[in-house]
Amino acid sequence: MGAADTQESLKGRINVAFRRRLRTIGKRPSEIGNRSSFGHWEGDLMIFRLEYGKANLTSLVERRSRFTILARNPSRHSAGVMAGIQHHFHILPPSLRQSITFDRGTEFAAFATLQKKLAMTSYFCLPSAPGKRAA
Repeated sequence: MGAADTQESLKGRINVAFRRRLRTIGKRPSEIGNRSSFGHWEGDLMIFRLEYGKANLTSLVERRSRFTILARNPSRHSAGVMAGIQHHFHILPPSLRQSITFDRGTEFAAFATLQKKLAMTSYFCLPSAPGKRAA
């Protein structure tokens, strides 16, 4: 087994471990799904074509008001993406940063840091509908 095989194997094990820890949108309280209260967010990563540089943005949309934050990231790795989210959310009062729903991209693998540092609960889309955050 070569180095590339070992790296792919490790990446596969990390992805499996990441996916086992996820809370799916089916476990969200109804107030999040029906948008009846503030402080619940949707997050996604937008990656631009290489010809435009290495730019990528995290979009953060509050579900009820549709207030939007676009945060530039230095990379699309999970640690950098989560650090950017923390930077923008730490100034908000806890009532306005209660939960966030992501798609199932590995750029959100470090989601547990949001719980630890900001007391935010993270939810993820179902495997059969990775882009369905608004259910």
